Amino acid sequence: MIDDLDRKANNGFPEISEWINNLPDSLKLLALGMNIPMVCAVSVSIYILLLVIYRLYFHPLANYPGPVFGRMTDWYTVYHAWLANRHTDFHRLHQKYGEIVRVGPNRISVNSIEGLKAIYGSKANTQKSKTYSIVNNYVGYPSIETVINKEEHIRKRRIFQRALSDRALRTMELALVDKLRLFGKLLDASIVRDGNGKTNDSWSGAKDMAEWSGHLAFDIMGDFFFGRSFNVLEKVDHRYILKAINDGTRMLYIVGNMPFLLKLQLEKIFFPSLLRGLHEYSEYSKNLAMSCFQGHSEKETNSVFQLLLHETEAENKGPACLPELISESSLLLLAGFDTTATALSNTMFHLLNNPSTYTRLCSEIHSTFSNNEEIKSGKLLTSCLYLRACIDESMRLSPPVGTVLPREILPGGLIISNHYFAAGIEIGVPVYALHHSERYFTNAEDYKPERWMTAEGTSDEEQALQKAAFSPFSVGPRGCAGKNMAYLELTTVIAKLIWRYNLRFSDQMDAALSARQRQTKRDDDSIDRVIAKSPGPFLEFRLRDV
Repeated sequence: MIDDLDRKANNGFPEISEWINNLPDSLKLLALGMNIPMVCAVSVSIYILLLVIYRLYFHPLANYPGPVFGRMTDWYTVYHAWLANRHTDFHRLHQKYGEIVRVGPNRISVNSIEGLKAIYGSKANTQKSKTYSIVNNYVGYPSIETVINKEEHIRKRRIFQRALSDRALRTMELALVDKLRLFGKLLDASIVRDGNGKTNDSWSGAKDMAEWSGHLAFDIMGDFFFGRSFNVLEKVDHRYILKAINDGTRMLYIVGNMPFLLKLQLEKIFFPSLLRGLHEYSEYSKNLAMSCFQGHSEKETNSVFQLLLHETEAENKGPACLPELISESSLLLLAGFDTTATALSNTMFHLLNNPSTYTRLCSEIHSTFSNNEEIKSGKLLTSCLYLRACIDESMRLSPPVGTVLPREILPGGLIISNHYFAAGIEIGVPVYALHHSERYFTNAEDYKPERWMTAEGTSDEEQALQKAAFSPFSVGPRGCAGKNMAYLELTTVIAKLIWRYNLRFSDQMDAALSARQRQTKRDDDSIDRVIAKSPGPFLEFRLRDV
């Protein structure tokens, strides 16, 4: 009976009468002398006690270290998903318990390069975990990011790769330049001017770069992916969808780690506001997809959505599936802006938090480009090696997705560092913890862009080790399909901002703190809902004298 406890737990509690029938005779006699509430209480107590004993001492993963509460129940994961600190909690656990940690009754976290290759590599004997089926349950159809079946993912990725071609990147750059022009106009308008319209070396008020980066990235995404402007940069009343996306993804992150919450519909009791956000997000995605499905303007015709539509029809040799396009729209709304916006605001924080790095990057940008219009994709932008190093180092210290992307081990099992893990176990690598590991990054808590440049004293061996552990876009066949677009957007936006403005922290950034203290505080304040978002930084801008 004990061997079936985990299976029964995943299917909810059995009927009390059936449970009593399975009790030993001595307990059955005791149960007959009790009233029904007492029978229920005793039965459930015995069930839970046996389940806990099994999970702690007899489960196949019983010998792996981890928090006691986590080894007993998935409520540990739900709790930290609700606290929104799973990324930093994984780091703490691995510092305490080592490379391999049991974080749930049937969950393992591996903090190593070996784990990264074995779990996510092209030959990995894994598939996306059942957590992703919860997302599909709400959205209605699996997207390229949530589809579990490997063959179906290959089909979807083939379509995306054709849609996200070099031609698409050129289209994106047009949207990027257009929205950056508006972004600069709004920033310029906030800089104090005298009666003659001159700035007189004045600084703007404090700008929350988490918000400004999000608004910019969302509008760029709207133009590029859907061929329409969402106009959240200028219209405050258009920004409600950003909160809905935040709430919706956080709700999915919580309940996805314990599906039985949905069976009992407990999300309606525990997370009603997050559930409302999810419904708003889903409805917005549906209406957007249906509108784009019928769109025929020139701008819409060149959008990624229309390219996906045509490529899907070509792949299917027939009409595209509207529910599938709705699902992909919900993915594009999130992945198309949130990770890039987070990486942008994080990079701006690390630059201003490390003045010598900021000064050096300014020198590179100012000496490479003679005017703002020169900053575009091409040899000049690619030659800014320090700019790329600053972005990569920011994504190492503050990865936009710092948590575990869970995988389920397939029949045949998996071997990692001489440890065998059986089929059915959920396993993953926590990116934030891996990026902060001293095994792969010397002085891992320091922001050092130079570590990515061999000319700066980093050996080829160190470079190889760092690159093997660096996974802000994940690795393998499930890695981010929009990686090149993200780099184009990040390098262009940061270079243009640094070329046009002087920047500094506002008073809200607490000058009394050291750089390390500000960095630690930012990590502690970050909110992990798959994408780990931090408040700020709060920056002030001043036009450069050029």
